[in-house]
Amino acid sequence: MSTRRDFLSALSNATLSFPDNTAARRMIAGTFGMEDYHRLLLSLYHVAHAVPDSTRLAAARCPDSLPQARQCLEAHALRVAPHAGLLRTDLTASGYAGPAPENTTPDPAAAAYITFNATLAETHPVARLAVIAVMDAISGSFSGNYIAKLLQSLPLRPSQIGFFFRQDDPATRPQPVLDVLEHLPLTAGDWAGMIDAATAAARLYRDVYSSAVAAPAPVDGLRRSA
Repeated sequence: MSTRRDFLSALSNATLSFPDNTAARRMIAGTFGMEDYHRLLLSLYHVAHAVPDSTRLAAARCPDSLPQARQCLEAHALRVAPHAGLLRTDLTASGYAGPAPENTTPDPAAAAYITFNATLAETHPVARLAVIAVMDAISGSFSGNYIAKLLQSLPLRPSQIGFFFRQDDPATRPQPVLDVLEHLPLTAGDWAGMIDAATAAARLYRDVYSSAVAAPAPVDGLRRSA
């Protein structure tokens, strides 16, 4: 039977697996170029554009018995809503001259992550909290190191990496997901679903970072939505 302790162990493993991606390895090695940066921002733009919708959907589909989960998901949807705009600004500020992000098509890895979250919102909405926990843990554990590497290896100013430099307003920051999960009356089946969601999300998000730096230049296309 799966428990909260099992989930926390899976969350730790999922978080620690993140650096095993091509973009992160190139950042550490100093071989991450400006074209890599732009491709990564484009992939993350598509993810950031879709995440608020899937999170709001998950909130709407939460059972009435879990109002705290619904409130957390709604708060997170508001929290991440500005991220797509930050990524668009970073692209422009860093000299990207390709098609507008909204007129490009996400690569297969980004599309897979987007679809996963949309499906999860439909089928196991509470498990969207597990994905949020993974993303928060990855950001908290690694973002500072990668920001430093970006600034060392690319001619970028902090104003050109606003997405990675972002900080939540303490006055509007949602309650930490792990605090919410500690008080939710989840079943063993719920925890098993949370473990599966955390593990899959980490793998798919890692693929986004690997695929972006190996992808061809963006082309005009229809934007996919979650």
